[in-house]
Amino acid sequence: MHMSYIDYASYKHGSGVNAVKKDQQQRKIFKQAHKHFAVGPLLYDAMRDIVGDNVTMLVPGFATITSNPSKAHLNLITFGRMDCESDRIKQGTLAVAGFASACRMAHELILLC
Repeated sequence: MHMSYIDYASYKHGSGVNAVKKDQQQRKIFKQAHKHFAVGPLLYDAMRDIVGDNVTMLVPGFATITSNPSKAHLNLITFGRMDCESDRIKQGTLAVAGFASACRMAHELILLC
């Protein structure tokens, strides 16, 4: 489970009828499956509500990596859809605001050096 249609579709599009149809299809597929995986704790709980206790939670994130900080460069990355329609869910504008804040802080640090 990477998305709970009953939560996501109705919130993103405001179409409860469409969300219910997708939720019913999703539940049917999940009940027929032999293995169940859900991304993160909220979807894990939603999946357990559908199929019971036989659910494995996948924890998103990156492996631990060693960074190589540099005062000359600021490297930033984000993933996901950045269109206006998806922003309500994906919060792309929040990522951009975070990048702007990081750039401002880096600029201030360079000026202090």
